[in-house]
Amino acid sequence: MRKSFSHLQKQCVKLFETGDTSAWWSDLGSTNWFHHISTILVGAARIVQSYRSDVSVLVHCSDGWDRTSQVSSRSKLQSHSCCNRAHLFRSSTVTDVACAICVFAMLSYGFLWVMR
Repeated sequence: MRKSFSHLQKQCVKLFETGDTSAWWSDLGSTNWFHHISTILVGAARIVQSYRSDVSVLVHCSDGWDRTSQVSSRSKLQSHSCCNRAHLFRSSTVTDVACAICVFAMLSYGFLWVMR
């Protein structure tokens, strides 16, 4: 994850400095960042599926990249009733829910702002 994030940062800086978009998508794909994002989304979907099947879930991560809060927050967002339809994402209710989840996940548990 750290290597991918570092590579992603370098690609973004390169794009910003040069403005050259010719290799942007292939360079972005080579960072493997999409793989990491997809594992978070898949994990969140599994939690929601378990939750809806009345199965208890414990989410734990100990490597310091806050995937616990990312997966937990995303699953809360996915399972919230006002977020079940894409068109509802334009409403203020969803914005309020999303903000509350971000505050819960990033501020309540001491998100590592200094390291980011």
